[in-house]
Amino acid sequence: MRDGSHYWVGRRPLFKAARSLTLAVATCWGIGQTSARADAPYYPAPTAPTSGVPGLDDLQARLELQQNEIQQLHAQLTGLQAKTVSADMANAEAAPCDGDCKEVPIIEKPTCEIHGKFFWDDGSCAQTPANLVATGKNAEKNWTGFSLIRLQAKGWVYENVDYSVEMEFAGTFNGIVDSGTLTNPASNPTLANQWVSQIDQVQFKDIYSTIRYMPVIGNVRVGFFKEPFLLEELTGDENTTFMRRALTDNLAPARRWGMMAFNNVNENPYMSWYAGIFRYGFTAAGEANTGDYPIGVSGSSGAGTLPFERSNLDDWNYVSRFVWLPYYDESTNGRSLLHVGVDYLHAGVDPKNGGTAAFSSTPEATTLNSFCGTGNVNNANSLDQYDLEGSVKWGPLTITSEMCWANLNLNNGNVATIPSAYVEASYFLTRGDSRSYDLEGKRWSRTTPVEPFFWVRDEDTCCCCKGMGALEIAARYSYIDYNAVLKNGTTFAGSAGAGGDMQDTTLGVNWYLNGYTRVMFNYVHSDLTEHGRADTLANIYETRFQLEF
Repeated sequence: MRDGSHYWVGRRPLFKAARSLTLAVATCWGIGQTSARADAPYYPAPTAPTSGVPGLDDLQARLELQQNEIQQLHAQLTGLQAKTVSADMANAEAAPCDGDCKEVPIIEKPTCEIHGKFFWDDGSCAQTPANLVATGKNAEKNWTGFSLIRLQAKGWVYENVDYSVEMEFAGTFNGIVDSGTLTNPASNPTLANQWVSQIDQVQFKDIYSTIRYMPVIGNVRVGFFKEPFLLEELTGDENTTFMRRALTDNLAPARRWGMMAFNNVNENPYMSWYAGIFRYGFTAAGEANTGDYPIGVSGSSGAGTLPFERSNLDDWNYVSRFVWLPYYDESTNGRSLLHVGVDYLHAGVDPKNGGTAAFSSTPEATTLNSFCGTGNVNNANSLDQYDLEGSVKWGPLTITSEMCWANLNLNNGNVATIPSAYVEASYFLTRGDSRSYDLEGKRWSRTTPVEPFFWVRDEDTCCCCKGMGALEIAARYSYIDYNAVLKNGTTFAGSAGAGGDMQDTTLGVNWYLNGYTRVMFNYVHSDLTEHGRADTLANIYETRFQLEF
């Protein structure tokens, strides 16, 4: 329904309109019945000749006065009924739907909003000699620079069609600086460079369009975007509690080409489903891509160098997600809530090319090398992944946990299982602050402090006026285990350098200056066990300045 400047999506209260119409008809009928008498000019009956009866003339005058008063009251009642009908009609227009309805501005031409964000990171990694032996890689280098620079254009082309075009101009390998002697970056352009300062590629991020408000199916999104799998992965980089996601994220499919339908269950905003089909993106060599596609860069190589995927392989995957909020405090916009969800993904793994697949993991930090993984898993024909989501928020306290595992189904009937999980807790020390929740996307969203940070001089005195912002402390434990045991009692048959399990303990402090600026500090204690060796350790220290606009 349109009402001038807005478009209403929802159920019209037909009973209100029917009530108003019925009242209007009844009123008009009543007025019509009485108008013949009320509108006719009043001619008093001729005064009878004085009969000599005492008081007869006075009684006749009183009757005439009462008849005039009745006509005045009738006119007042008619006016009051007309006002009531007008008010009911106005209320029906002002509140055109009951239950779940949404007011959408009328879009006469496409709109566009420009958004952007950047993360400036600094960090170092201290590894024990045993850890270096276990990883089989060179020592990690210290890093300083931009880990993320993104620009996004988003808006609407009609009331029910939106769009997003987001590009990445930096990444893990940009701006990495060694604390030692710098070498010429052009001499050896590999991941082992001590210095990579140029922006060597531009990557797709969220590029999609969504058709919304359709019956039953709700919304349909097409393009390049995140698959509905893992709560923490679906939460934006700027809204995660820690600088890096938990180890479970190594099993997340992230962004892919595809389409997805999503909607609330029976118009219940606390119960939602998501279902999609995507190109999973295993390369011809069997290694899963990262979901970040470089475009238009001279010298780029590997899968995804063009803004589309070329393949004759069985690399489609099917993914679904169901989320329910048994409790959500509406009066405080979700200051307290309970979130539960379940995700499922099935993918083909290139049986025409020998069925080779691979997974690997790095600690929860900006490191260049993987610490452990599967190596190449031969003769895989399909992949099944499962995830259980759980989160509870009670004012300033938030506890979130996910359990995720991947089953690689091999041609010989064996199944290689990769389990992973994390649990994290965060608490706001500043009064009134709490983590924000996106009810539509069923994920965490931007946190805005009750009192933003500011520090200015008072114009009347020499003292300063100041605001604290929001201060949050957090802790997390996560693990991933690649030491899968198959039915034949071996580990990842035919794989080289396979196995290992990693456990990370992360402590963090976040200072929210306002809803768009944040300073973060993380300490990561990474414990790696590989090939039956004793535990090996790495300690990582990271700092970030984050800004959005």
